[in-house]
Amino acid sequence: MRVTWRHCRDLSPARISVALVCAPLPVVAYTALVSGVLLSTMMLWYVLTGIVHFFGACFFQARISRLGCLFTGAVAGISYPYAWLAMYALSPSFPRSFLDLPEITVSPILALGQQMVWPDGLIRAADGCLFGCLTGWLVWRLGVRPAPQPQPEDLGEVFR
Repeated sequence: MRVTWRHCRDLSPARISVALVCAPLPVVAYTALVSGVLLSTMMLWYVLTGIVHFFGACFFQARISRLGCLFTGAVAGISYPYAWLAMYALSPSFPRSFLDLPEITVSPILALGQQMVWPDGLIRAADGCLFGCLTGWLVWRLGVRPAPQPQPEDLGEVFR
């Protein structure tokens, strides 16, 4: 039986850091090729959601699972457009230029409404989920899976 989780104490912080930085690169590169704009905020969003996932899972469960990595990537991919709009709405002009946020001509609330319009919002959510799962799988593959597998406990020792 294959184990699809690892103890947090067995994970290497350096390997996790490299995985969190390298895993979103294919998604960011694809977005840059398709749209012609390199979105540094996308990379920042994937890394921040990964850090929150690792701290939360290690604190509450003391283990990281493959399904958790995939789910976190999917949530990051789906929520990125909304996080981008929130960053745009809440940030003053200097951080906008530093984060490469393009100028939008409508209010952020109206842009949020346009983001949710059927079927365009559904297509963006599906794309975000697909690319987010790819990112989550890469985090699992590069950062978590190389850690040693937990050893099964002998049930006779547990019930003594």
